[in-house]
Amino acid sequence: MNSSHQATYFEYIGLLSFFNCLIRNSLKKEDALYFYVDASKGFTLWMPVFKVLGFNIKNLSFHLKDIKAKNGELVQERIRREDLFQFEQKIIDEHSSFFKKESDSHPRLKSFILRSLIDESQMERRSIHRFILLLEVISQNKDKNGFKEATFVIRNRPWFNICKEFSKQYQLQLRKEGLKKLYFSYQSFPTFYYLFKYFATAYKKRIAPTSSVNNLFIEGRGDLNLSNNGYHSDYFWYFNSDFPSQNIFTKTQTEEEKVYLEKHNLSACEMEIDLKRISQIDSSVPLEVNFSHTEKPLVSDLNSRYLSIKNYWIGVFTKYNIKTYLTWNKYHASHMAIADAVESIGGVSAIWQLAFDGQRVINARYNADINFSFSKFSVEMDIKNGSNSKFQIITGYPKTYTRSLLEDEAQSIRTTMLNAGAKNIIFVIDENSTDDSRWHTGHALQRDNYLKPLEVLIKNPDIGLIFKPKNARSLKHRIGEDIYSILSEAIQTGRCCLLDELGLIDFTTSSPPMLAALASDLCIHGHFGTAAFEASLVGKPTLMIDREGMPHHTFYDLFDENVIFKNWDDALEAALSFFGSNNKNNRIGDWSNVIKEIDPFNDSLAAKRLGNHLNQIRKGFDEGLNREHSMIRAAEIYSKEWGSDKIIYSGD
Repeated sequence: MNSSHQATYFEYIGLLSFFNCLIRNSLKKEDALYFYVDASKGFTLWMPVFKVLGFNIKNLSFHLKDIKAKNGELVQERIRREDLFQFEQKIIDEHSSFFKKESDSHPRLKSFILRSLIDESQMERRSIHRFILLLEVISQNKDKNGFKEATFVIRNRPWFNICKEFSKQYQLQLRKEGLKKLYFSYQSFPTFYYLFKYFATAYKKRIAPTSSVNNLFIEGRGDLNLSNNGYHSDYFWYFNSDFPSQNIFTKTQTEEEKVYLEKHNLSACEMEIDLKRISQIDSSVPLEVNFSHTEKPLVSDLNSRYLSIKNYWIGVFTKYNIKTYLTWNKYHASHMAIADAVESIGGVSAIWQLAFDGQRVINARYNADINFSFSKFSVEMDIKNGSNSKFQIITGYPKTYTRSLLEDEAQSIRTTMLNAGAKNIIFVIDENSTDDSRWHTGHALQRDNYLKPLEVLIKNPDIGLIFKPKNARSLKHRIGEDIYSILSEAIQTGRCCLLDELGLIDFTTSSPPMLAALASDLCIHGHFGTAAFEASLVGKPTLMIDREGMPHHTFYDLFDENVIFKNWDDALEAALSFFGSNNKNNRIGDWSNVIKEIDPFNDSLAAKRLGNHLNQIRKGFDEGLNREHSMIRAAEIYSKEWGSDKIIYSGD
């Protein structure tokens, strides 16, 4: 294509923005090219007319999985690992006086604001993440077409000056259009938000106030399972500890959930709050905002949102006598405001590690009193993320207790498949996906996760396959009718098993990866993920496939080509080679040399350690200790029992 063409790329194009661009270009159209990512309905209707008039307008089509840096890294991963940290630092440098301020009554406010500024993912139209991703997409398109110059028209957003700095790295001219975004929601008004939350539960049948004190509130993942059967459960730590059930409170949304909890002697929390507390609502702006007219509304709104969340949760915690808040969700800034809420009433916040992060990820940053971590390795990775916790408690991987509970079922699955003719069984691990492949790696990668192994099963009668979809509810839609039909036929052979049972309220499958791993001879994860980690802990050879491109992931420091593969064909070839080898020293899928580093205990007691530590904090409250002394005493007890190197204290 002629490099003299004038190319303009629109993040979002409407009739007004297009006409404005034409005026800027003096209504010339012969050498002008227009690309857009998203378009208004009005522009879409008129686009055929514009094309008839000679305007060259194209949709900027791309797939996230194909947007890679020169070193092969998926740009999506680089953005989370590096670019957003750089953007954040520029914000801090630009407003250093603001971020140096302290607020004794709101200790995590700055962390909440900073995290919120860069928290939105590429799914959000005006997010910093999407902006940087589009810089890369446009730059690659510009280079592919040989354009020497190009203009990127973005929607009006804060920190345009920093955006311009980033765009210069890609040799793109940047222009903003459109009205400023209004930062307005019911969370913007703390008193109104509290009233809204009060009346949202006012219609419910009131439950008698609990007589228990020093209770724990658990924010679960939706795994409402109180049968200690090894399947996913938010209560894994309770099953393995002495924590009294009546002191555990869980948010309920339906009568069915409430009855289920009470049947098992746990307390249902209907998130009631006391209207009398409205006079105590703190609605004053905690930190004065001296930002420009573009950034100030956003930062001011985050001040208010923080207060709304904090005040509301103080209301919940005082209503139910909550002194400990436990969550897995470090992936959203709200946990910081909730941590301040429980601290303000003398309580403790705690996070348990759900996933293994093999590289720093900005949206995994947390700020809480206690973090329960797999290993020192994971703690060090969290610190690189900018996470902050007074106590780091190293427990090991908490789900290995399920092994003894799952062995009989796993053996039953295995026996059925062997009786159908399988001699070697592979556990295939997938991930979730979304429809819009521009903002997610998409369904294509997940389809390979099923099609490639199924082709091997069809050709080789000795092979058995176990699939455990992460999202079983949408599996047929995500992999397509054709592949799902092949999967169904494979299941009919008896050599293929689909573990797709759903939990009570969650969209994910309730069976854990360990069940499939125990029934198999070898495991293959089509990505880098925690499920592969879990499979390796039961001694199964485990392969991983880096199709996305994550060269900075720590797995590359820990493993060689015997564990990490670039595509399904090579991984399956290695698996078949493993099955055909008589060499006892075959290192395919071997994790034995690194297990200690990522789980120093490698036993079945991690859940017990976690639950008992929470119980020691509760006992401290029962004995009249304040939050600091309760945490310190619990840490001392843990240190004596499990080793001083399993506690990292970074408090005041």
